[in-house]
Amino acid sequence: MIRAVTSARQQRLRIASVTAILILAVSLAYGLHRARPSYVESATVLFKMPAVDASARAYSRLGSALTTTSQVITQIVMSPQSQLLIRAAGGTASYDLALINLYNQDYPDYSYPEATLTASSPAAGETARTFTMATRMLTKILASRQARAGVPPGSRIAAQLIGDSGPIARAGSHKRAFAGLMLLTMVASSWAWNYFGRWRVRSSHFLTGRGEQLAGKAHRLLGGG
Repeated sequence: MIRAVTSARQQRLRIASVTAILILAVSLAYGLHRARPSYVESATVLFKMPAVDASARAYSRLGSALTTTSQVITQIVMSPQSQLLIRAAGGTASYDLALINLYNQDYPDYSYPEATLTASSPAAGETARTFTMATRMLTKILASRQARAGVPPGSRIAAQLIGDSGPIARAGSHKRAFAGLMLLTMVASSWAWNYFGRWRVRSSHFLTGRGEQLAGKAHRLLGGG
């Protein structure tokens, strides 16, 4: 009798735990479905030699200046002051300007004057506007720094955008999220079902042994009477 009651109780616990996991999974899936897509716009920024002297000999002579300039401008564009100015101008999305690493994270190589400019947000308009503001900020800083150093306009390093993607939605993110959520739900449900199954066996043995002890005590008391 005790075993039957315990088995029924633990079966209800198993079903309740799996049901709770499924309800939580459905709630998370609904939240993912309702989430707005993320839009990203990116382009490669190429720091170019002055147009008056773009020969191979000039590059070999001034290549290090290009690399140094790209590193300095990248740091300035990503500084807190520049971020505040871009936000004040209407660039409310997040943006990033990073030099292109030609090797790996352990041994980075930023020896080529190229960077990647990226803007992202849940709205396509915000993404495009922030990307434009960041591009203008980059061009303005590059020109003002060289003007302050006394570089003539015809001899200044320029920045050229290559491969502007425009604001595009990130594809496949929801599919991967739903697949991962489904896998986690299956693992959690299986674990809960097996856990309460093992707990049921241990509880049944405990209750059965306790019942036998109580029955023995009752028998001794009645026999002694």
